[in-house]
Amino acid sequence: MSSVYKWSAIERIFNSVITFIGNIVLARLLTPYDFGLVAMIGIFISIAYNISGCGMSDGLIKKTNPTNRDYSTVFVFNAVMGLVFCGLFLVISQSVAEFFKQPALQGIMCTLGICFFFSTLTFTQETRLRKELDLKKIAIVKILSTITSMALGIWLAITGYGYWALVSTRIFLSFFLFVYYLIIARWFPRVAFYKESFKELFSYGWHLMLSYVL
Repeated sequence: MSSVYKWSAIERIFNSVITFIGNIVLARLLTPYDFGLVAMIGIFISIAYNISGCGMSDGLIKKTNPTNRDYSTVFVFNAVMGLVFCGLFLVISQSVAEFFKQPALQGIMCTLGICFFFSTLTFTQETRLRKELDLKKIAIVKILSTITSMALGIWLAITGYGYWALVSTRIFLSFFLFVYYLIIARWFPRVAFYKESFKELFSYGWHLMLSYVL
């Protein structure tokens, strides 16, 4: 068991080091204004991330023997919530930009909204691997995704893209998490929704969702 969880420690340590070094490099290439723009909408991303899953993934982990129906239901639910929040980001982007008096925020919010949708597509794959205690694959996927996204973000910063270099690291991270999970896990849930599975998992998960938001 200890050999399994060592991969969780490896993933956290490596990702922390890579992110720390990458941010130092970006800090030398970009300005405080660039970082401030992205930080302004960090709270929106955080809230959307916690609400979108509604604790359904935790329900899968709690359930003794989740079925393919359960995984499919959670996948579809997460994708729909991702689309909802993507649309919400697009709708409120102009208002947020006007509130902060930063026109650039409109484009950033629209882009991150689309990026957030792709993030939700990886929730079920990661949950399945956690359920099976296959933390090695999760570690490999996350470390590779972090390295790739940071490298591309730094390259964009060097070539003069400013705050879009920071935004791109989130976009690339979501994209490569999705791609690497497909390649390494070699599994993708069916696109199907079952009411019975939803009721069971949601009845457990929504309490967790409230605690996350609070």
